[in-house]
Amino acid sequence: MENKRRNLIIGYDLGTVYSQICWFNEKKGEPESVCVIGSKNVSRIPTVLCFIKNQDGGRWLYGEKAADAAAKGQGTLVSGFLDNYDTAPELTVDGKKYSKKMLTGIFIKESMTLLEAYAPRYTIAYLTVTMSYVSRQMMADIYDICRQEMGVEDHILRVQSHMASYEYYAMSQKPELWQHDVGLFEYTDQGLYYYHMSINKNHRPAVASTEVFPLTMYMSGKDFKQLSGPDLDRKFADVIKEVFSRRIISTVYLAGDGFKGDWMKLSLSRLGGSGRRIFMGDNLYCAGACYSSHIDFYKENLKNFIAASDDIIASSIYLRGTQMKEVTRKEIVQAGECWYRIHPEAEFILDGTDKVVLHVRDCITNKEKLIPIVLDHLPERKNKTVTVGLKMYFENASVCHVTLTDQGFGGLYPASKKTWKQRLNISEYEADPKFREEGRLIFQKETEQRQPYYFNLSDTKVYSLEELCYYMYENIYTITQETFSDELFYWIEKAMKSPEIAKSLEQMKKTDVPLKMLVMQLMTMVDYYNSEELSRLAGMLDEIEHQNPIEAAKIQADNLVGFCRYMEAIKGYMSVIGQMENPGSYTVTEKFKGNTWHNLGCAYMRVMNFASAAVSFKKAYDLNEDERSLKCCLWALVMADDETAFFDAAQQYKLSEKYIDDVLSDYESERAKMTIGQKPTDEEARKVVKRLKTAYRG
Repeated sequence: MENKRRNLIIGYDLGTVYSQICWFNEKKGEPESVCVIGSKNVSRIPTVLCFIKNQDGGRWLYGEKAADAAAKGQGTLVSGFLDNYDTAPELTVDGKKYSKKMLTGIFIKESMTLLEAYAPRYTIAYLTVTMSYVSRQMMADIYDICRQEMGVEDHILRVQSHMASYEYYAMSQKPELWQHDVGLFEYTDQGLYYYHMSINKNHRPAVASTEVFPLTMYMSGKDFKQLSGPDLDRKFADVIKEVFSRRIISTVYLAGDGFKGDWMKLSLSRLGGSGRRIFMGDNLYCAGACYSSHIDFYKENLKNFIAASDDIIASSIYLRGTQMKEVTRKEIVQAGECWYRIHPEAEFILDGTDKVVLHVRDCITNKEKLIPIVLDHLPERKNKTVTVGLKMYFENASVCHVTLTDQGFGGLYPASKKTWKQRLNISEYEADPKFREEGRLIFQKETEQRQPYYFNLSDTKVYSLEELCYYMYENIYTITQETFSDELFYWIEKAMKSPEIAKSLEQMKKTDVPLKMLVMQLMTMVDYYNSEELSRLAGMLDEIEHQNPIEAAKIQADNLVGFCRYMEAIKGYMSVIGQMENPGSYTVTEKFKGNTWHNLGCAYMRVMNFASAAVSFKKAYDLNEDERSLKCCLWALVMADDETAFFDAAQQYKLSEKYIDDVLSDYESERAKMTIGQKPTDEEARKVVKRLKTAYRG
């Protein structure tokens, strides 16, 4: 048991003069300060370093040990490495330059060893570092320090201001202590400051927001060192009277060295007026950071409040759309989150719109505004085949950067990687009250991994239920009862996490329902298509049900051509032609026969069997009398370089010189667009056409 590793939830107050550490005592249900053995100030760690040289190169001391070593002349005291952190990133000590990031990292890492006295074998379960002011650079450096020096990953680390820690501390106390507003007086050598926390209970959950009032003009940092106790008492009592005027305050906290000593007499009685509770201590920020860690670790946002400090985003941001027949809101930013800790992402399909509308609801006023982002010049694809990925990051609690990217449509349409970027100030944005949303966003069901379903016929992969519906709709003539297989049901259930759809389709399949019912059930449950589109699909399915076997076989061969499976298509067409010659109880029109021969000719062209293609097109024209078949026949003979057959056809069909000229001219212009394997070269084609024109005129 003694060797069991303990998970510690930690708060760390990184101060410019001194720092403190707290860990959450689960038995007591509250933070407990880490004490420095032998320290006069018990829990305070002076924010200083000292480098001691030795035969191994040297080592760093921190805190009081560093101060003592420097006082004995064993090294130079290094302090102030948090001052002007952004503007002066280096510090010179004994002629040598040190980066403040490195010095801060050494101090944090070394001071954290104090926890070993409480838990010799411990793991950091969650760590919140709090400071009087958090800059973007300092925040980034602390994340790097904790990750690289102590192995603390980003998801178990939080960096926040003293103001946020104050709010977490105050709101983690019993509810009666924040029944009304809460006040904090901080008195240090920087002077007197008052932090007034207002509790807005008209909002659910309640919103705690803090204002800072500098009072240094009344009580400077020198006063508590120079003035007598009675003078300080009178000054502070006057300040209290002014600050508390017209405010209902439940609890007052006192922090800082200025309140030490027994000088508060009149002011203390004034503080406690109207039944106010008074608490004094020097670890408020550290304990507040520890409470914050505890909340984050257990993922239990305080149910009855949102802290609206400078670190906190005061608005929730969501997208409105549909998912599996349900109108839904997809929240991408939750009010109360730290702006520098979140990187929201979302993915959706555009349906009938070229705008992405952000719904922004202010948690204090409870008012909502719409911010549309226009996606100009969308890729030219069918509706509902543009999947958009959204990413967002904040530069402060009000200003965010939104990036939208076209991600294609699974295996059906590749991503164009076109992007749209916009910088938004969500608090100052003036919304157009007349704006109304058009179309909708379709949210696909979230899955752990993008496992595709494979259609062998078309060599196509689909990665979502929406893509499955699109594929079936666009290729409905290839869909059969066999398409609804056990493999498809398994994919829907496991990969798409939709057992209700899989079970419904599976039960219908067992009862031998018509194909139309299976397709429409899937389409209805996924809700990718609207009622008008589904009505059109139902009509196509009705046509399919009333087809005779010969017509169905031709459509299957047509589909094989569409999927570039030409040899299989040729076999299919030959089978259809055999059935046409011996139709049995089924009959087909002459035009149908001609079209079948024509499509067979197209398949032969694709495999560069131009002679067979010409024969097929000729038989097609004899049956359907469609001029396109005749033109294709002549083109095939040109490509086969069969001059005799070309003239025989011209003579048989009594083709004029102008008609032949037009056919050959069309061939010349269209030849470059053809994608039929190894085409004749330009020079070869010109020679053939010239010879045929000359010979025919002759």
